[in-house]
Amino acid sequence: MIAKMSRLRLVGLRSDYDGVINILTESKQFEFKSAPSAAPLSESETETVKIEQSQLAFAIDLLNKLNDEAVVLLKKIKKEKSKLNLNYAPFKKEGVRKIINFELFDTVENRRDELFVVVEELKKISFKQVDIKTEMAEIKDKRKELLPYVGLPFAFESVRNTKETASALYFTNKKKPQTELGETDCYKLFPVAGGFVAGVTCLKCNVGNAEVAMQKSGFTRLGFTHGKVDELIREYDERLSALNDELFDLLKQGLGYEKYLADLMVYYDLLGIRLQQKSALCGSVTTTYTFMLDGWVPQETGERIVKQISDKYEVCSSLTPAKAEDEPPTLVLNNKIVQPFENITNMYTVPAYKEKDPNPHMAFWYFVLFGVMCGDVVYGLMLTIGCLVLLKIKKFEKSTASMIKMFAICGISSMLWGIAFDSYLGYGIGFGWFVPMDKPMLLLGLSLVLGILQIAYGYILGMIRCCREKDFAGMFFDMGFMLLVIVAIVCLTANIFVGIFKEGVFDMGGQFLPQNISSALSSAGMIILLVAVLGIFLTAGRASKGIMGKIGNGLYGVYGLVNLVSDILSYCRLFGLGLAGGAIAYAFNTLMDTIFFSGGAIAGFIIGAILSLILHIFNLAISLLGAYVHNARLQMLEFYGKFLIGDGREFSYIGQNTRYVIYQ
Repeated sequence: MIAKMSRLRLVGLRSDYDGVINILTESKQFEFKSAPSAAPLSESETETVKIEQSQLAFAIDLLNKLNDEAVVLLKKIKKEKSKLNLNYAPFKKEGVRKIINFELFDTVENRRDELFVVVEELKKISFKQVDIKTEMAEIKDKRKELLPYVGLPFAFESVRNTKETASALYFTNKKKPQTELGETDCYKLFPVAGGFVAGVTCLKCNVGNAEVAMQKSGFTRLGFTHGKVDELIREYDERLSALNDELFDLLKQGLGYEKYLADLMVYYDLLGIRLQQKSALCGSVTTTYTFMLDGWVPQETGERIVKQISDKYEVCSSLTPAKAEDEPPTLVLNNKIVQPFENITNMYTVPAYKEKDPNPHMAFWYFVLFGVMCGDVVYGLMLTIGCLVLLKIKKFEKSTASMIKMFAICGISSMLWGIAFDSYLGYGIGFGWFVPMDKPMLLLGLSLVLGILQIAYGYILGMIRCCREKDFAGMFFDMGFMLLVIVAIVCLTANIFVGIFKEGVFDMGGQFLPQNISSALSSAGMIILLVAVLGIFLTAGRASKGIMGKIGNGLYGVYGLVNLVSDILSYCRLFGLGLAGGAIAYAFNTLMDTIFFSGGAIAGFIIGAILSLILHIFNLAISLLGAYVHNARLQMLEFYGKFLIGDGREFSYIGQNTRYVIYQ
């Protein structure tokens, strides 16, 4: 249901504002309403908070990163029996906001200076890590360049020029290098790790020719000028070892601040809450010594909040029922069965405050249709048990947990329809209404009937909404005539649907009802359809001025009947997805029976069972995806389009938008 809201106005002393707003924030029941003439919070204050939050987020991310590095390092130490000593117990990331008591905010706020000292220390550690890793990358690049020349027996600087001669070193990776140097040039090969280094000495006047000759032979001139390769690599290795030790020390130093991680998260979100509280004050009517807060609270908690504030502070309060013209926010409250389905509605729109909550109606239809698209007893059982186990072993954010709960509930629908379809992991036991693979037209008929029923139900809800809003013209003309069209369609297609459900065939020319009944239904259907079409033509343009406008909108209203037929046919997706899932399961079973189960070998049976399980889990996954998406589409467009206005504003209390923690 949509909770009734009250408008709460509080007038008090500026000196009491912090206490009053803290009570409202802790209650999670107050949404602030800005005064028309109020000025927004200054950019400097907003920017200051954002800068501090970015610094805290940097420190939090660094501590998480250090923890990840520690996890990897501890596994490596254990595996390799390293002598490194890292006395640290890594924490597990839960992926959800941590639940804290509201009083912890004050405790952490008093430690602000201490926390920002920690932030600065972590910054220094991060910068040092960057410098060390940059130097290590440079050393590794230099070391990599030297690797092909390992084994060169002399230092690079030993290759010198004289007054008349020039000497140089060349490298090739050829196994049997040959050169075309002149007779006056000296040439000697030295085997190294990557090939050969050639030492060439020639007259200075012949340097160019020697260079060309070496290049033609596949040699590249070395540019190193000093040091011996093996010694340089050893120095680089020693330096890398020292830098690794420094990184290890920095890691231990950074992990020493892990005890501040929870407080850093709390303070990050507290800064955001304080900013919202300041914005509320800035957006209120204030004087030098007083303030007036204006906002929304649920009716059922309004009195309790006012009493809680009045017991501590001298305030004047006003609590009045919300009026629709004031545009109050929408707070949806449902039981544990309906609540998980609210995400489907929120993806489409937020119900308007003056509307009735559509979620109970939608949840029923979503539940029913889900099972048709994914109807298998074992699939449903796996889905329900899997979701419940997942919720038990891991914590999730509210929206994610709601979706998992929704799938757990929908698994029951899959089981019920699976019994009707005699489907147990694609196999049958001979007990059920019908097998979709054997009677596909029956599944098609079922899908269309469900579509007609849901669309008619949507128009009935639309009539109730119009009646509640005293829009009797809309109730009879917009909704009533469309219902008549649906009744006419039912009468005109009754014989066809009887053929589908009775014989399992789609035959437009067959006679499955008694002739007199079929003729009566057809005649009644045509009369009802003509009355409805004429009524739509005459009333669809009633709001238009001028005869041409009325005629044009009347014709457009009649043309809209095409959309109604299209909406009904949209439910054929139930047939397509339900049949596809069953066909894939049947194909998997046939494949496994042919390859593994028919031979009688135990090893083949085990392999086939494992592979079959994997394939069926895959089929379940794609069936779930299809059922979730297409079912949601049917609810949003074909169902909600008939009665839901939407465009509401979701209730958002002060302190709701946090990143790391949730208070209670």
